[in-house]
Amino acid sequence: MGDPFTNLYIFTVIGEVITDGVVRCWITQTTWQELEQVLGKLNTGCVSKAICTVLAGLPVAEVGTAVIEEPAHPLEVTTEAYGILTSRLPGITDDHCFQLLIQFLRQKK
Repeated sequence: MGDPFTNLYIFTVIGEVITDGVVRCWITQTTWQELEQVLGKLNTGCVSKAICTVLAGLPVAEVGTAVIEEPAHPLEVTTEAYGILTSRLPGITDDHCFQLLIQFLRQKK
């Protein structure tokens, strides 16, 4: 039997524009649950509003590093919110950006 990782591809999806003004982000189940705990409801309007409200005043930051080994789920936010999120709390992946957002929101409480 050959190497089990033969023909295995890993893709990092960051900010897929799906319609004018909406970006599909991919976050892990863990991040989804943590974000849901902090924000309550996860829909385009709620998540986008939280990002724009709490992050817009922050300076643009440098990118860090992250490793994800979980399946991902789609989460849609506005293009404006995605731009603010990725410039104020940049990460290697969408999931990493949302993990940074969760930490920021928890500190604000």
